[in-house]
Amino acid sequence: MKLEISSMDTKPGERAADTVRGREERTRGGGSAVAVLALLVALSALAGAAWLGWRDWTVAGPERQRLADQVARVDASDGALSAGLSELRSELGALAAADGGAALAELQRGAAADRARLAATEQSLAEQQALSRSLQSASAALYERMLAAEAALASQSARNLDAAEELDLAEVDYLLRLASERLQLFADPAAADRALEVADRHLAAIDNPAYFGVRQKIAASRQGLAQVPAPDHPRMAAELDAIQAAIADWSFAGEPEPAPGSGAAAETGWWDRLRSTLASLVTVRRSAPDERALSLEDQDYLRQRVWLQLEVAHLSLMRRDQQAFRAALARAQDSLAAWFDADDAAVRSASVAIASLATQEIDVKLPDITEPWTALRLIRASVQPNAAEAPPETPAESPGESPAESPAESLAEPALESSGEATDGRR
Repeated sequence: MKLEISSMDTKPGERAADTVRGREERTRGGGSAVAVLALLVALSALAGAAWLGWRDWTVAGPERQRLADQVARVDASDGALSAGLSELRSELGALAAADGGAALAELQRGAAADRARLAATEQSLAEQQALSRSLQSASAALYERMLAAEAALASQSARNLDAAEELDLAEVDYLLRLASERLQLFADPAAADRALEVADRHLAAIDNPAYFGVRQKIAASRQGLAQVPAPDHPRMAAELDAIQAAIADWSFAGEPEPAPGSGAAAETGWWDRLRSTLASLVTVRRSAPDERALSLEDQDYLRQRVWLQLEVAHLSLMRRDQQAFRAALARAQDSLAAWFDADDAAVRSASVAIASLATQEIDVKLPDITEPWTALRLIRASVQPNAAEAPPETPAESPGESPAESPAESLAEPALESSGEATDGRR
């Protein structure tokens, strides 16, 4: 009661102050508890961390020690390797310095040797060029001396020429000219070669070294003629003649077959008599199959046309005109295909022969064989003045003797006669 009275007797201000103080005291008491609790939590965490650290230290200590040992060993080996590399670099530097000097000296010695060899080669080349020039000049001088010797020999030979030798030279001249003409005008390598052969035999019989060069040119010309391909012109002409001779046997396309002869057999029976009676009253004509039927005049015209086309091929063969020869054969082949019966055996044979002839080569490249004749004329022209100064004595012919026919004339006349006969036959 006293307390209540005392409390009631206190003033309101004092009661408020007491309330604040009580709250502060309660607040201080709660904060102290929180602080103590936080301290305990911190101590617990520190203890746990210390325990975990102690456990890690005890467990990972040997591994760390092993790793540390390995790192130490690696560092030691790295140091050793670095030292070895430094030593090797120093040794290589020393060797490079020594070898570089030796290599440079070796290269210098090689370059000096190469320069020496080059100089020797240039000197040898200059000597060879000088020798070549001297040989060329000597060859030119020797050639001039040879020409002079030949001229002197020809002059000396001209002084000793007699009438028989002069006649032989004239005959050789004619033979060489004849060989050139036969080859150029008639494209006859065989006759030209025979003429050159006879001329060479005459020069060999004269036995004069002045004409040795002419004989060499004759041999070269004969070698050129031997390499000329020889088309068989007579065989081709004979084939054309055979085709022309068979033209009359060719049958035309669409030509009716000849009716079998029945004049000798007597007609019997009433049907035969009726047919003969109506034959004069009824005319039967075939329109489709016989539209291409030709009259006798047209047939003769076509046969003459083909014959003339083959004759043009004959003339082209004689002229050695390859283009005209093939064109004439092509026209004849077209005429056969257009008008004549392709199933006829004679027409087929002629077509095959014409096609085979069209593939033949009749024009060949002929060599130039005028060099022997030119050389002989030059030699005779060079010795002619000397011969004029001292004309040889001509032996008198006996009254009963007649001049013998020269081999050149006997060689030329059959060839000319054969060419004339061939021309007349074509005409």
